[in-house]
Amino acid sequence: MGRCGCRSRENAHTPVTLISHDRRQCFSLEDMPVERFADEVDLAQRHIDYATECAVANILHRAREGRDRRQCVDCGEVIAEARRQHVPNATRCVACQERHERVFRSA
Repeated sequence: MGRCGCRSRENAHTPVTLISHDRRQCFSLEDMPVERFADEVDLAQRHIDYATECAVANILHRAREGRDRRQCVDCGEVIAEARRQHVPNATRCVACQERHERVFRSA
């Protein structure tokens, strides 16, 4: 059995989760067709580009409203310095982030 728990006999393979699929697929990167790898890289780059565009739009929107980037987008309280140092792009305080994740997971 492979390191990731699949039935592969080869222990040196790398488990990879493909973004475009609902289930985890385990295989060696060396065995992946080049075209499929390129498609996966393109898809990942689109996700990164979209997330970056959303982050920039959010920062600009908050600046136009006169809100400080240190303020939580949900409750308006100042995000703790320790959290901002640990997660520099945090937009929510710990309590609001936990609530957001619970709601997101239950949806």
